[in-house]
Amino acid sequence: MTKRFSRVLALLLAALMLLALASCSREQDEPVGPDNPEPTPDEPVPDETLPDPEPVPDPQPEPEPEPQDEIAGENTTIAEGIWKIDTSYFVKNDMTVDSAYVAGDDRVLLFVSALNPDGTVSESTSVYFFSLTTGDFVQEWLDIGVVGVYPDRVYDDGTVSVVTLDSESYEYREILFIDPQSMTVESIPAPDSTDIVSLSISPDKRYVALTTLQDLRVTSLDFSTTYLSIPYETTDDGQQLVPSPTDWSADSRFLSYKMAAWESIVYPAIANIETGEIQTLDTLSGNEVRFVGNELFYSSWFPYLPCGFCSLDGSNAVETPLSSIVPDPTQLCQFSLSPDGTHLAIALQSADGGQAMVLDARTGEVLSSLSVPGQSFNEATFTPDGRTAVFSTASTLDQPKQVYVLDFGW
Repeated sequence: MTKRFSRVLALLLAALMLLALASCSREQDEPVGPDNPEPTPDEPVPDETLPDPEPVPDPQPEPEPEPQDEIAGENTTIAEGIWKIDTSYFVKNDMTVDSAYVAGDDRVLLFVSALNPDGTVSESTSVYFFSLTTGDFVQEWLDIGVVGVYPDRVYDDGTVSVVTLDSESYEYREILFIDPQSMTVESIPAPDSTDIVSLSISPDKRYVALTTLQDLRVTSLDFSTTYLSIPYETTDDGQQLVPSPTDWSADSRFLSYKMAAWESIVYPAIANIETGEIQTLDTLSGNEVRFVGNELFYSSWFPYLPCGFCSLDGSNAVETPLSSIVPDPTQLCQFSLSPDGTHLAIALQSADGGQAMVLDARTGEVLSSLSVPGQSFNEATFTPDGRTAVFSTASTLDQPKQVYVLDFGW
């Protein structure tokens, strides 16, 4: 009995083990379903959300400067011997013409400034060159800085001078001698002084006449030597008379100047640079004088008339007959004598506009005339040979400066 019971017990244990193995196998092989969803792994949770990185732009090449248009200056013929310099290039490129000056029988210098974005005029000036022979602009220009004094004569070597200012203190900085043919510049420092009112350089560039707050002095071009000093004067009624240079003789030996108060010129005088002798021209009181060979040309300070020729001592005055040409002297706004003393350039201003004329300086005969409605002239200069006059108008908000050429010499 005992052996049989042991065998039955062993069979039962074996059966139980088979059932357990079958159950484990069935649990592992059960299909995934709604009642048995597939387990998903745990997803990591970031500590904080980072912003998307900004895109890095690809490097771009430096932009090429836009080429400027060719400087155009085609002649606009108005009448025989009269034409206009085309200044549209400057308007197109946001520039304005400040001043025009004849710097030789072939060259006109145009001093031009850029316009700032707010419409104001830049203080930095460039010089452009126009050829009267070809009727075109030279395709080069000079940048010269802040201009304090524009040219007032062509020197014996063919150059003209411009006095520049310091851009911060506005004191005289340097004197530039510009050669209009080669377009080169020679520079010398201006006097280191804050009390200079004006300066004028002799034709041969040996002397400089400086009006300071104390006197009119004539020095060497490098300002190291003083040859002459003319002090201020005071009239009986307490007005201060300031000596100011007006002209040089062709040989640079004599300087004409004026002793003037605020109201009007009191009298002209002539100084001999070599001897220091002063000659006061009492008979020409109220006039300025300029040298014309062995004579003087005199003209009233304002409105420039009467005018005429006289001897070097102020005697033998012969007035130029202009009363029929200029019936109302108050309309005379510009007045210029040619370097050789043969012609006058005048400009009249009326309610209808401006009128430019070139006259025989001794007879008053009209040689050339131009009317410009709605505009007024503010500059008039001659070529050194005296056969061509250049007039320019005043610029306004609606009308840029216009430059007219009156060629009457042929």
